[in-house]
Amino acid sequence: MVIAALISSENIPGSPLWHSLLLLSQKYPADRFIIFSKQQSPVSAGNIIFVSNVPRRNALLRQFWYRNTLPGLLKKYNAEAFISDTGISGTKMLIPQFLFLSDLFFEEKQNAALKKSFSVSLQKAKMIFTAEDLITNVLIDKYNVEPAKLRTAYHGVFEAHEQNLTAEQTKERFTAGQDYFISPADPSSAPHLMSLLKAFSLFKKRQRSSMKLVLVLNKIAEEGLIPDFSNYKYREDVVIVPEGIENASSLILHAYAIIWLGRYSPDNEVFRAIHHHIPVIAADTDINHKLFGDAALFSEVSPGSLTEQMQLLYKDETAKNNIAALGDRFVQKYDAAKAAEALYLGLTAS
Repeated sequence: MVIAALISSENIPGSPLWHSLLLLSQKYPADRFIIFSKQQSPVSAGNIIFVSNVPRRNALLRQFWYRNTLPGLLKKYNAEAFISDTGISGTKMLIPQFLFLSDLFFEEKQNAALKKSFSVSLQKAKMIFTAEDLITNVLIDKYNVEPAKLRTAYHGVFEAHEQNLTAEQTKERFTAGQDYFISPADPSSAPHLMSLLKAFSLFKKRQRSSMKLVLVLNKIAEEGLIPDFSNYKYREDVVIVPEGIENASSLILHAYAIIWLGRYSPDNEVFRAIHHHIPVIAADTDINHKLFGDAALFSEVSPGSLTEQMQLLYKDETAKNNIAALGDRFVQKYDAAKAAEALYLGLTAS
């Protein structure tokens, strides 16, 4: 079987589709996998071929690629199935086409022409795979996609490739040996960082704790991140970790708790934190409730509410352990091998 896949160029390191295809390439060495992407993964296999001829950012050139270039490429590589995680598929194709949707915000990235293409692609797809139940439900409720056409494949937990440090080594490296809350800082969570810092101030004042707050940057620069940070009373207890710094992946594994104020993404660090028994404080949003259920504590994004949940975990060891235990059950469905096999069964079904 020859399976071709288009993976959004900026997303391959955190693409659930890519990770599933990689596992399938290892499980089914007789099959071939043609990956259209500007990027190549550092992890690969002999039966994977990367092709850098991918759609341009310009809307007209992108439509030309799907309509005219893609069919020729699929014929060249003798592809028998085509799957895309971009929300757009081809229009002049004889082989079965599939979509993989792992992003709730696919429409935000599209202009009017591409929104129309998205609706058409939903109709043309033989099957649509999703990474979450809530994405499946959006497609049913908002786009009237037939449930029989949908398959929630889920995704694995994304693990870093670098060797992890021990808890003691991690704290020595980043937090002067102290316990710490961790919060990923990205463009979606940045507007809430002042509320988080005020909450941390209240926590420190009330508990007189040596606890640190670690902000791990993701697709965001440190410069200008926190206005007037030099005057923040507890600035010495806030550790800002730049993106890509060595050993930063160990921080999630040994945190006291993770505070998640960003928006949904399948490669966000919350899934990894839960997988490693780290309790979660998440923003009190409808999406987070649907996603995490009882596997997280929820907080309004306000200093008072965030402080209360931080104090609860700090003062009540039983509550902390209970949240971690509920997380263990929650993360069981995010099994990489099962997600890959669900994808394969759908792609190869007659």
